[in-house]
Amino acid sequence: MRPSVPDMGQDKAERIILEIVRQAGGTLVGKTKLFKAFYWAHRFYFDDERAHGTLSKWPIVRMPKGPGIDRCDDLLAALRAKEFLRIEMCPRGKHEAFRFVLSPADGVPRLEDPIEVEAVKRAVGMVAGKSARGVSEASHDKSTSWRRAKDGDELDIYADGLGEDEVERIKATVKEAEARFEEALGLR
Repeated sequence: MRPSVPDMGQDKAERIILEIVRQAGGTLVGKTKLFKAFYWAHRFYFDDERAHGTLSKWPIVRMPKGPGIDRCDDLLAALRAKEFLRIEMCPRGKHEAFRFVLSPADGVPRLEDPIEVEAVKRAVGMVAGKSARGVSEASHDKSTSWRRAKDGDELDIYADGLGEDEVERIKATVKEAEARFEEALGLR
């Protein structure tokens, strides 16, 4: 587990989670859907040419069923303590699932940037109406970094937009550039 670091952007990560639930109509069922919507929101924002940088600095890590929110329980506990989010258990087939319910109270933080909101809305659309298995499989198929990592590793989700061949080509180019640099410095 990583230590709590202010520049990881806990406030922003919390607002993204709240926006995910808001865009899902105020209620989202399934922790897996929350994880995958968080992942896709970051990908969609990064891929939007109008956006600047990344949606947040909060780590996304490899979990057995796909990309997940690092230390999500800490974020959810904070949102529950602030009374911005209610978390319940509800029946889901033979199992129980988490149900996240946005507080109806005024003052629940929002994302203000329309490009950020649009990325979250698109991400919620990616998970809406799908099973946990379905959203997990989709993230496995689209996440090169997830396939290469071990459980608990932070993912380089921004490389996920690249194909496997392109990632390998970039790695080879970097390796060649490093070798030329070392040679120029007389280190080889």
